[in-house]
Amino acid sequence: AVNIASRAVSPRSALPVLEGILLEANGDTLKLTGYDLKKGVFTTADCTTHTPGAAVLNAKLLSEIVRSMPDGLVNVTVDENIAIIRCGKAEYTIPSMQARDFPELPEFEEDRSFSMDQSLLKTMILPAVLGVYLYQYTVSWQTNLLVVALFLFLNGLAVYIPQFLPGSNKDSRTLSRVEGLLMGLGGAVSVVPGISAMGMSTSIGSVCGFERTYALNLALMMNLFLNAGFIVYDVIGIMSNGLGTLSVMIVLRYLFTAAVAFGSTTLAIRIMRRLAEGEGYSVFAFYCFGQSLFTFILNLMA
Repeated sequence: AVNIASRAVSPRSALPVLEGILLEANGDTLKLTGYDLKKGVFTTADCTTHTPGAAVLNAKLLSEIVRSMPDGLVNVTVDENIAIIRCGKAEYTIPSMQARDFPELPEFEEDRSFSMDQSLLKTMILPAVLGVYLYQYTVSWQTNLLVVALFLFLNGLAVYIPQFLPGSNKDSRTLSRVEGLLMGLGGAVSVVPGISAMGMSTSIGSVCGFERTYALNLALMMNLFLNAGFIVYDVIGIMSNGLGTLSVMIVLRYLFTAAVAFGSTTLAIRIMRRLAEGEGYSVFAFYCFGQSLFTFILNLMA
């Protein structure tokens, strides 16, 4: 537990309390928190509390003590600014800091959070790697308006139909690896022009019986890895072509495009969250149908 909380501890800080771990003992639970104002980690461990309380101990000292102490029951006593740690015949005395000086971790809304097994997360990420690999073979399809129109229409159907299927309230505890793999594949096919990674993954999640908001959260998380892969692919492409082809205008254009994409994606996420909490993604599906028709007309005019 100490090692887990230490991952978010600042090694050097102007505030000594940020170099420590907050220990909070209450009842049969000991909560350990590390926070460097950028990232925070907390974990819990079983304990027996004689007097509830909290204190901040230096993370480096505490980690060294834990590594060096023998196996057995650990007893921690805090008195004023001193902490005494006993284990068997070993006894350690180190300074302690006031818990009230430790910054509070920001709180998040429960409906915006979810948990899942690490092995299941890896299962969902694997198709994203496949999608990045296949991107080089599908990028040329972007200039074929008829192909784009067809896949926009199919994307609309994929988003529209699942909302009429019977659903349930399945979550990560009942998500199988096959279902995680299918959702990952839904994101991977977004390398095809006209297919939405979030829309396809969310639809597959709905077909598997997941509540729309939960399926959307899973799709968003998986999509982060997919986009990270595309960025790495672009960087490798730039490096392979030589930095001589890189100009200030290209960099500025890339940054501007990234900023616009970030803004539009943020807006789209907000809209999709509202749709997930409401009547479903019918509006998004009809948008895809309209885009498909418009693209088909452009193809006839070309």
